Amino acid sequence: MLTKAELHNNSLIASVQLLAWLLFHPSAWRDYISQIHPSLQPNFVLGDVPVAYKHDPKLRRLRYLAYIVLPLLVGLLIGLLLSMIHLVPWFFAQLLPEELVKIFLNLFNETKPIEVVYPLPERFVSNLVLGVSYGMVLCLISSVFSSLIISFPFALMASVLGGFLVGLFLGSGLSEENAWAIIFGIFAISMAGSVITHYHQESNQRSFSWQMGSFLIGTGLGIVSAIVVGIIMLAITLLVGASVGWLIASLFPEMKGDFESYAQIIGMAVTVGLFLGGYLKNHWRDAVKWGLLFGCLITVLMLLILGIVSQMEPHTWIKRLLSGITGGTVNATAFAILFAVPYLLAQRFASIRAGVIAGILGSGGLYLGVMLMAGGSIYWLLWGLLFFVLGFSQKYWLPILFYPIESAWNLWLYRVQKRHPERSVDLLSQHSAFWNEHQRLPLRGLESLLVSVHKHNQYAAQDAMRELSNGLQSWAVQATQIEANMQRLEACDTIENIAEVHDEL
Repeated sequence: MLTKAELHNNSLIASVQLLAWLLFHPSAWRDYISQIHPSLQPNFVLGDVPVAYKHDPKLRRLRYLAYIVLPLLVGLLIGLLLSMIHLVPWFFAQLLPEELVKIFLNLFNETKPIEVVYPLPERFVSNLVLGVSYGMVLCLISSVFSSLIISFPFALMASVLGGFLVGLFLGSGLSEENAWAIIFGIFAISMAGSVITHYHQESNQRSFSWQMGSFLIGTGLGIVSAIVVGIIMLAITLLVGASVGWLIASLFPEMKGDFESYAQIIGMAVTVGLFLGGYLKNHWRDAVKWGLLFGCLITVLMLLILGIVSQMEPHTWIKRLLSGITGGTVNATAFAILFAVPYLLAQRFASIRAGVIAGILGSGGLYLGVMLMAGGSIYWLLWGLLFFVLGFSQKYWLPILFYPIESAWNLWLYRVQKRHPERSVDLLSQHSAFWNEHQRLPLRGLESLLVSVHKHNQYAAQDAMRELSNGLQSWAVQATQIEANMQRLEACDTIENIAEVHDEL
């Protein structure tokens, strides 16, 4: 409140702070970006940064948090949660007396005694390695690509949510239905899309017909561009993959069987290089150079992988690690590009909201379409639609979810302020009205806190009310002003004092 937005010195806290800004406090993100360069938009991509400011300390720290700290944090959280899911029941099963556990379990099974055996889940270590590696790589790769071609705030939110949810699901081993990974990916990009639409709010003067037209344009562009881009990417991937597979099989016949499954990954790398080179450099020669560079790098990597682990047993942790790395890389890249192309087209011809819808149709919609063509259930479309709506509407249900927590926090602040009035200004800045800008429900007690602050620091209270007057809690400004005026009138002892206060009011 009333100060420049600054990130915490601790990198872990600063990473959480970034995500909190994007979800709850977008004006802080806008203020922080303006400190890098006044003309830089909140939805910037790295290519928008002026050359002279490429090495700005604030921008350099953003890249450090996005590309290093957040992927590590995602991997750490996945590892902790997976360990708790599997190890905590096993740990308590070892501590409790076996006879006590038998008596408890047999209460629910009178026909056959139950043996108390709770071993560690099969392949726990390999699944843990898969989940952590997949989540970290997905977070890193999607963050890099999205910050180059979509927007930096989108990259932060989509990469963290997608990496965490998909990695946790794959590492849990709870279901063989990998379609849930697609559903979680749709939820992540929908939530990230909702975040970036805040920085391009449509004018209230737009007519309903204009808004409906932009929605239809975005939807249409999303469907058409998703199909076209998907076909082109698939064709290049298959063609390059088949060519590389044939070449390797000719040069190294003993590696033919192992390399066939990795040839398509090389094809995908060439496709990504072509797209990024063409988009970032705007020249077909650069696109070819990038495509060849990506293809060669991945080919060398695949040869090294096969040379090291081709003799290893299946389901070993090293193979699961490589599966997580390759799977996370391929799917993060595919999702980012399939989102970017329709998003950029629809954003240019319609609006940011239409672009987000087009991007979701182009990425998650295409994934679900391919799955249905392979014999998947039609119900996955309903799940995809549900999670899209949940993610895109997070600004409406997330404040409701946090309302009880915010109310308890604000009540505690009010009581502390009563005991320590000298801390009024610092405590007021921590009120949720100043860090959750999407809270539509009235934060009862805000006016009482403002009145208390007004008694001790009138200027700070007026600045706070000026800031609140343009937000969703503007009701508290009028209530505070009325209460403060009443208290001033009550403090008057004479008619002359009342007349003087009346003139001021």
